[in-house]
Amino acid sequence: MLRIGVWLLSALCTLIVPQPGWAAIAFDAFTGGTSGVSPKTVAHTVTTTGANTGVYALVFDDAANTVTGCTYNGTAMTLRANHSASASSIYEWIGTSTSGAKNVVCSATSGTLYLSIISFTGVSAFDASNNGFNFGTTPLNIPITTVAADCFAVAMLYDSGQSSTPTAGAGTTKAGANGDYSGIATFYSTASLGAAGAKNLVANVATAGNNNYVIVSFSPSGGGGGAETFGFRKRLQQ
Repeated sequence: MLRIGVWLLSALCTLIVPQPGWAAIAFDAFTGGTSGVSPKTVAHTVTTTGANTGVYALVFDDAANTVTGCTYNGTAMTLRANHSASASSIYEWIGTSTSGAKNVVCSATSGTLYLSIISFTGVSAFDASNNGFNFGTTPLNIPITTVAADCFAVAMLYDSGQSSTPTAGAGTTKAGANGDYSGIATFYSTASLGAAGAKNLVANVATAGNNNYVIVSFSPSGGGGGAETFGFRKRLQQ
């Protein structure tokens, strides 16, 4: 009877304990770089070093879809998004960063490369990607469907009509232009995208045109935050 009473008391007295090891994603740094022929090198400095750093190379090839790969500090980056028609790509590196400038080097078989680098803290893993065209005007959505909760997203938008310089819309921050061309811009989510599902980064363009995009999302280290409720559940597991 005493054991049953203790079990019931534990079921009624729920404890709230923070989940360990969770960290929100945050913007770290952006390097706009310049344009140049292959191999194109841009030095990027991560300002908040340590584990769970995500580094993203956003590269556009003005000749064709001929980029063969990118490296970060000599380590191969992973291709996460590619729009072959516009020759736009996003490469990713996730790991433990150290202080000082590190080179991102992208190679291609032809063309001029426009390369920008952006980094984030609190990144655990790649989540999802998308690419396509959007022929609309302001506000112009850059869509992605996230798999995990609390993701961030980064995107490159290319205004191939060269009619405007894209700016950021609601819930979106423009990190800057890619290389020497203001019609190619890097955007990222200003805050967590919340629950998993269909999301958009939002850009503003002056006129309708052939706006091409690549976008990736990435999940936070620890896989979600908040607090865990236990007591009744914990007793059931014993």
